[in-house]
Amino acid sequence: LQPNYDGAKETYEWSPDTTLDARDALQRGCLLIVDEYSMVEDTIAQLLIDSATECGGKLLVVGDAYQLPSPAQSHDSLLDKVEPAAELTEPMRYSRDSVLYQVERTARSNPYGFNVTDFVDGREVYAYSDWDSFLAAFVERYKSNPGADIRMLWYKRQNVIDANHAIREALYGVNPALIEDGEQIRVQRTGDLPLPSHLRTEHRQTQRYYSGTHYRILKTEDDVEHIEGFEIPVTKATLSNEMTVNLLFSVTENQADPKCRGGAEFNQALRELAEAAQDPTNMITWKNYRNLRNSFLQVAYSYATTVHRTQGMSADIIFTSPSALKQAQPY
Repeated sequence: LQPNYDGAKETYEWSPDTTLDARDALQRGCLLIVDEYSMVEDTIAQLLIDSATECGGKLLVVGDAYQLPSPAQSHDSLLDKVEPAAELTEPMRYSRDSVLYQVERTARSNPYGFNVTDFVDGREVYAYSDWDSFLAAFVERYKSNPGADIRMLWYKRQNVIDANHAIREALYGVNPALIEDGEQIRVQRTGDLPLPSHLRTEHRQTQRYYSGTHYRILKTEDDVEHIEGFEIPVTKATLSNEMTVNLLFSVTENQADPKCRGGAEFNQALRELAEAAQDPTNMITWKNYRNLRNSFLQVAYSYATTVHRTQGMSADIIFTSPSALKQAQPY
């Protein structure tokens, strides 16, 4: 597939090589495995099925029948209609008699009535009646366990943002720096940033950062960037891979956290470019919009996060609320 840059969002469409590549992958004697099959777009699903039939290769699709489709899809994939030849009836991450299995089933069937204390199983579980005591306990554990992975989980993104700011104020005071040296951040959005000149080679000009990856800040400095005609205050950070990049604390894709330095200015500049790009008489294009957006590494503080971003993760200590199980009211 090839990227289509006609608009604010980068989408992907067929390229001249798409059909040939699919047929090559499904020649007789070849096996193509597609994981998370329900997320495959419908026309690509049809191409894979046709290629396997015509070229004699094998197509193995794997996935969960209850897996949500891609946000970009307006309908289920054709692969989603394939009858399973084999179905796993045993959970693979833990056994049926484990506490985790019982927790998962109970939370799914009755999230509002779910009570974690029913499943203690030798673990320490504490309940807090108000936000202040909940926050104080998190900060105390965090300070006394500097090497531990301690997470606060929420369902709503706004809860995550508010919690991260409150935790940082409790750790660093009323007016902390945008980010303190030694802090850990999580990359919010996959992106390619230019490598420093001394690290560039003929075949490698950029460094790819992957969404969800954690980095430790080595050193920070403030600056003002002149990008696409806008002056935006930013914080430059040297990361654990020894690259210095412009940090943008992101709320959602393309939107900065206005509480953070440069956030409001970035959002305003991006809105202006988007409006200009929609005017056919204006020379401003969506390329300018993406150049500004992609000039920063979009990151978030990693004390609190959503339950969605922690799937598959292991942590030492978890702080959470009943609202993290479902879109319910906290406490």
